[in-house]
Amino acid sequence: MGWFWNVIRASGLYLLLETNYGQVDHGLLIAFSERWHSETSSFHLPVGEMTITLDDVSCLLHIPVGGNLLFHESLSIHQGTQYLVNYLGLEFEESAAQTKRLRSAHITYDTLLSIYTSYLTEAKSYANQPEEEDSMEWYRTRCIRAFLLYLVGCTLFSDKAGNSCCVVYLKYFDDLTTVNQ
Repeated sequence: MGWFWNVIRASGLYLLLETNYGQVDHGLLIAFSERWHSETSSFHLPVGEMTITLDDVSCLLHIPVGGNLLFHESLSIHQGTQYLVNYLGLEFEESAAQTKRLRSAHITYDTLLSIYTSYLTEAKSYANQPEEEDSMEWYRTRCIRAFLLYLVGCTLFSDKAGNSCCVVYLKYFDDLTTVNQ
């Protein structure tokens, strides 16, 4: 599966897979949450005010922070449906049902996992059929997009509910060769 891991590594997001915290100090988390001031987006500590910077995020997650700014508007349910159709290759009815059920331009992690697994199986089935190279590429590309959306949804852009992610990030995976920019 070099085709898969080579793209994931080249995206610059591979290191997110290695980011985990086996031991969490709940007391420390509670202490920080009590000192958080949302109006200034900072922690107010006895020694002064502290803000989390992109450099801090880079050090904690072990990922490089650089490149183009991710700028996007919120998507409507209809736009979210179109993103699922265009970027993941889902049928319109299936996409519409997903966004309607969630009442937003989101997709559940369970659905993403199912898409990834299904497309990975299909891509593998075409591996020894040179005449089906276009079909194989179609499945590979969408398999990688589903995986990357799952990865950034679970780590960088997780929401409070923790069971879905916004499909707006799919547009950044349109051209898999430029994800790291």
